[in-house]
Amino acid sequence: MVIIKFVLMNLIAMTFFYISIRNFLRALAIFFVMAFSFFEACAQYEPEAVLEEEESNSIFSHKGIEASFGMRNFTLESDVTELDRLNVFEEGGSAAFIFGNTYSRIVARLAGLYYSNSATKRTIDLFEVEINSNVYLLKALQLPAKKADAYVMAGLNNQSMKFYGHYIEEADRVEKQRGVGREPFLGSINTTNINIGIGLEYRIQAERDFVHFFAEAKTGIQLRASANIKRLENTSIEKPYAVNMGVRFGRRK
Repeated sequence: MVIIKFVLMNLIAMTFFYISIRNFLRALAIFFVMAFSFFEACAQYEPEAVLEEEESNSIFSHKGIEASFGMRNFTLESDVTELDRLNVFEEGGSAAFIFGNTYSRIVARLAGLYYSNSATKRTIDLFEVEINSNVYLLKALQLPAKKADAYVMAGLNNQSMKFYGHYIEEADRVEKQRGVGREPFLGSINTTNINIGIGLEYRIQAERDFVHFFAEAKTGIQLRASANIKRLENTSIEKPYAVNMGVRFGRRK
């Protein structure tokens, strides 16, 4: 439980930095610098018996949660001139449940919220829900992987993008009147995509508790898209790329 308390304290610290979306990379850097000294302490703490993970085929031998920060980048294709060929950069974070065994894990991200940064000319909010399967390469090949392992991932996600601004005629917008102090909500599109990617995970463990720091990159293939207003019906995403960095922690049997 010492590890979990440490992670929670660092996540709280990161949250304060995250109040400003544009500073989330600074928060990540501070988080990993703070974690470095903990790696050293943990290495001294871990008894030799704990370093060897028990091999288990149970899909629920590892259970826990994940918190991550990330960036999304994609290009829009659209009949709306202001959106066509628009390069979009999104920054934000997500929370997930994880379960699996030593060879593979299911990561169910139930809440991912991202906002367009200053490099994006239009205001676009992105809400993402996804489920991925991670297969750990060294474990699958029965090679030593006590501390670090690479993994490949595949899965599905659903993205809802909300557009704000003044470039769609008022009669065609979802929000007919602008709220005080913000751009009017124009409409949204929903996309379903296949995920494929790679990642790297660094592990520390004490008794039955575990903490896994990770970084991953992925791309996607759009399966379908739909819009809630006619002007956005032919709007879709192209060349999507994503990067996530974060921590997974929980318990193992």
